[in-house]
Amino acid sequence: MGGQVAVGQGDGAVRAGLAAVLAVRVGLAAALAGLAALVGVAAVSLVHREAGAMEEGKKVKITWFKSQIGAEEYQKQTLRALGLRRLNHEVVRPDNESVRGMIATVRHLVRVEELR
Repeated sequence: MGGQVAVGQGDGAVRAGLAAVLAVRVGLAAALAGLAALVGVAAVSLVHREAGAMEEGKKVKITWFKSQIGAEEYQKQTLRALGLRRLNHEVVRPDNESVRGMIATVRHLVRVEELR
């Protein structure tokens, strides 16, 4: 077996390599959970948010600046769900994962400003 190592052999380097692949493929939190399962650690504390992002009480100001003509129907519905009613309309929303997901859906139609 020239240079190949089976995963079941318990080699620490293989486990570290698998953890690195997981980190790239599915994100840091899932990689830490996968590494914990590989090593056999009972509990690992995971941080689900990026450092400094989406802190308690932060808000974002969303401004609709580009027409929805030609946009997909789900993008039009997302603009409405954000509370945007017309061009140049601004709304303030909490900075959380669900709002960030909606913003990502219509990122080409809106401008976002982080507020404290």
